[in-house]
Amino acid sequence: MTAAQANSATSAQFVISGSGFGHGVGMSQVGAFVQASKGKTAVEIINSYYPNAPVISVDDSVPILVNIAHLQDSIELASAHVSSSAAATELALLQITNNQGLNIKISKPVVVLPNLSEVKVVFKDSPNEVLIQGSNLSISWMSELNGQQTSKATDLVITPSKGSVAKHRFGPLKLSVSNTKLNASLERRISDDYLNAVAEVASTWPAAALQAQAIASRSVAMAALLAGSKTKCGCHLFNSGDQNMRGSERYTLPGYVNWRTAVAATKGQVISYNSLPVTAWFFSRSNGRTENSADVWGAARPWAVSVDDSHSLDLLAGPQIIWQQRINQEVLAKLFKLPDIARITIPKRTAGGSVATYRAVSTQGLVSRISGRTLRAAIPLKSGWIASIKPVGN
Repeated sequence: MTAAQANSATSAQFVISGSGFGHGVGMSQVGAFVQASKGKTAVEIINSYYPNAPVISVDDSVPILVNIAHLQDSIELASAHVSSSAAATELALLQITNNQGLNIKISKPVVVLPNLSEVKVVFKDSPNEVLIQGSNLSISWMSELNGQQTSKATDLVITPSKGSVAKHRFGPLKLSVSNTKLNASLERRISDDYLNAVAEVASTWPAAALQAQAIASRSVAMAALLAGSKTKCGCHLFNSGDQNMRGSERYTLPGYVNWRTAVAATKGQVISYNSLPVTAWFFSRSNGRTENSADVWGAARPWAVSVDDSHSLDLLAGPQIIWQQRINQEVLAKLFKLPDIARITIPKRTAGGSVATYRAVSTQGLVSRISGRTLRAAIPLKSGWIASIKPVGN
């Protein structure tokens, strides 16, 4: 038996060893932190990560639809006062309007359900009584005392059938149906109501790092708005995945005022190409260089090319993120289309240092190659900066 055969016979698993965190395209958030700590301005940070993409000013006081509940079977809604100081007779209300202009106000929790191509609303405790329905609904929330709206802040409390309870301060909420499932999207002004709720980095970071993140986040939102709403979600973007928009708890996180100040200080500023906002991707931390978008997703973008990011390896950033992940040999063998795997090597890397090509050899000497993109698509990894894939025990 050869050494390779022995390894295969005794190793049911392989261990993937890597470093860094995230897809690697665009701005390294840790790198931005280091640059800001050394006195770089937000625009200098942006220019270092997005070449060929000048910062310009646009009108960002425009509404955007952010999906917070996607393809749900039902959604429970209620309105609640933010402060406990509201008078006992002061009501937290939901105001529901359908596409035909019918309008109702309700102080009790309701359940939203799909009804073929329409949305219907029922009381939680009276599911057979339809209160209002339509092809789409708009819901706002408020506080009233003796029939008059008050200044007391209220939250929308939303409980989707799939997902966890969340509270949101600003809206309205737009409800629609897609393939007999519910979509719920908040309509928010990008300039403040949306961006103030974004939480991508610690708000205690240096001001220039927060401002750079605000510019990138605004660019993502404005580019999504220009691309148009998606019928599959009734939205321009999602509250996670595109970038992380938190609920009302965002306003109580440490340093929140710093983030809000950064958003205001960069009002209207976006990263651009051909005078239009671009999707300014960002991620946590590289292994010394960022990646070309073409190497990660297959599509080249002039502003998303590999650049130096030695900042991510700076001592100010703390120890580099080193991680390992185990994977069954059978999974790898199927991926490489081999009967088994004896060893895997990395013959080619991208300009950013991630894996361009993997080479696998079976115990019988059969050879197969796959791209780094193929492996990452099949096996979720913390990053593409892989040092090795070895049999457990080696």
